[in-house]
Amino acid sequence: MGWVPQGRRLFPNLTVKENIHLAMLKLGKRNGRDAFDNACSLFPRLAERRDTFAGNLSGGEQQMLAIARALVGEPRVVLFDEPTEGLSPMVIADIMHVVKQIALSGAAVLLAEQNVRVALDIASRHYILDHGEVRFSSTTAELRRRDDIIAEYLGVKAKSAIGLA
Repeated sequence: MGWVPQGRRLFPNLTVKENIHLAMLKLGKRNGRDAFDNACSLFPRLAERRDTFAGNLSGGEQQMLAIARALVGEPRVVLFDEPTEGLSPMVIADIMHVVKQIALSGAAVLLAEQNVRVALDIASRHYILDHGEVRFSSTTAELRRRDDIIAEYLGVKAKSAIGLA
């Protein structure tokens, strides 16, 4: 299982390469070069920043590193907690492209996300929680048709506000 925590939880005083290497060691993997190369194939920007301390990366680069670190063990399930929080729309698009690739590779993806557009674009099934309880569950197609649920639980008055019209 891979986990991409909210807030990224990187080691700020370690480089990009060291953060990935540390994740690899934790999992008992021996070939750090492969782990780093795989990370860079998903996020070429990480190769450019390989010797940069994680604390000096932009928010988008930190999120790329957090995702790369979670994928070192080639997990069958990846949990994402608010992966788009605080990121620019362009970086969100890049991150979500990789999340889609992960899902298409056969890994199960569990996405906790408040950005409704992202959630509707990525997920095939949705669970809306309110005070820790599931209040609604459906497919994406069904949720898109439910103005009442969108307004009540997602705080959006009109479908056009989240690009559903």
